[in-house]
Amino acid sequence: MITTKRLQLVPIEIKYAKDLLALWSDYEVVKYTYNPWCKTIEDCKARIEHIQKFIDPLHMNNWVILHHNELIGVAGVPTVSDEKGEYGLYYQLCQNHWGKGFGFEVAKALVDELFENTNATVILADAVTVNPASMRILEKVGMKQTHLEKKSFQREELVGDLMHYQLTRAEWEESKLI
Repeated sequence: MITTKRLQLVPIEIKYAKDLLALWSDYEVVKYTYNPWCKTIEDCKARIEHIQKFIDPLHMNNWVILHHNELIGVAGVPTVSDEKGEYGLYYQLCQNHWGKGFGFEVAKALVDELFENTNATVILADAVTVNPASMRILEKVGMKQTHLEKKSFQREELVGDLMHYQLTRAEWEESKLI
């Protein structure tokens, strides 16, 4: 478990499927992701089982986000390349919890957890450019834009530009000194 000032991140499990339905069935939450849109609890269970297949056995890397024991989102740091120490970063919050600083709080906690307790050398993320709130979160935790892929995000009728980000261990360590 990872605990922040206001949140708890606990390993994702099937028992959260019902609560995750509210998150993953909300088109506004999932529209800028590649995650499937879940319409039933069974869809959520299948999604959780899929996520669990890719959990790094060395450390838990997919979490549900709890605020006062209420599930308000999911987040994770999937392994991109264990050899290179590359990890990804993602987060999704229920709409009624947008704009409260939870996205930053979760992202910062996961970045710190990775660099303090793993072999991570770099954390990678991306955001669709029409989602400036997500871009601000990534930049606020210290991630730097690396490149823009024009029209590389596609989901149903949506087509958008994808901004790629990274934060190296050296950059993170330097930011801790300031």
